[in-house]
Amino acid sequence: MLGLTLWRPWPVLIARGIKKIENRPWVPGRRLQEGARFAIHAGKKWDDRCLLKAEQLGVPKDVFDGQREISSVIVAVVTFAGIVTSSHDLWWMGPFGWLLEEPIPLPRPVPCRGAQGLWSLPSSVEKEVMAQC
Repeated sequence: MLGLTLWRPWPVLIARGIKKIENRPWVPGRRLQEGARFAIHAGKKWDDRCLLKAEQLGVPKDVFDGQREISSVIVAVVTFAGIVTSSHDLWWMGPFGWLLEEPIPLPRPVPCRGAQGLWSLPSSVEKEVMAQC
C-alpha cells in the first residue's frame, strides 16, 4: 500500500471526510490508479494555514482536538478517485486536485515514519493498517 504524508492538521480533515480533495503540485502517475486505496500519514510539521482555512469554511474547532499531540502516524485510508485541474470544491487550491473518496479513519493511528511523495508502507505497518480497515 502507498502512503502520502501531509502536514498536520490536514490529515484529520481527510480522515473525517470533511476535505475530499488533496492539492498537490504533481500528479501521482502510474503508481496510483483510480480506485486504489492509499494511506494518509500525519507528518511531524504543523500548518496553521489549515486552521485558518477551516475556520473560514465553518469547520468546528473541536475537529482539531488532540491533533497537536499526534505525529508520524497513519490516520486513515482513502480511495483515489482521479485528478482535476479545476474545481468548485471549497478546499480547492490547485494546481492538481487528487479526488478522495471513502475515507476510513483508523481507530488507533499506526506509528510510521513518513516520506516525501508517494511511498510504500513497510509490510508490518500495512498489515496493521489493513487489520483496522
